[in-house]
Amino acid sequence: MNEMKKILIFTGFLFAIDQGIKMLISYFIGENQVIIIPDFFHIHPFFNNISLAERFINIKIPIIIMLAVCIIAVFFIIFFYRFFIFVTKKWRKLLISFTGFFLTAILCSCFDQIFWGGSLDYICFYGKYIYDLKDFYIDIGFVLIILLAIILLIEYFRNFNKEERKKHTIKWLFKWIGRGCPTNNIEQE
Repeated sequence: MNEMKKILIFTGFLFAIDQGIKMLISYFIGENQVIIIPDFFHIHPFFNNISLAERFINIKIPIIIMLAVCIIAVFFIIFFYRFFIFVTKKWRKLLISFTGFFLTAILCSCFDQIFWGGSLDYICFYGKYIYDLKDFYIDIGFVLIILLAIILLIEYFRNFNKEERKKHTIKWLFKWIGRGCPTNNIEQE
């Protein structure tokens, strides 16, 4: 199966879980709390209609700007995906997972803003910190990209001598971008 198709299926699956849970909580729990582990973990639906950016600048951001930011973020994630595919033939499952988690988080965020008018957060720890599944997708995506970057740096320094490392500079990155961000690395084969 094509890797992009795997990413789209994985993204769709994670998206369905996130939105399905939100619909179930909205319909069955409403504004009630469900205590799972006293003083630690409970389900506490909270409608969050203020984005993280709006908290910092204290101005309501129009939906069109939020959608533009989401589209830019999707292009950025796809850029990273194509770059990592170009750089290494290994670690495909990790790469697919990182891409899927980030794309799902972006898709869920856009969907929440358009159809819910904000985010239905419901996972509450210690009675203070309220999240939704999308927030965990973002966290998992960050952990995976950091792990992937560390693995690639270790491989890079292990596999290339000083002279080979000199040719892989920022200039090399811009050449790769100038060639249209190809995923096939002829030098690897």
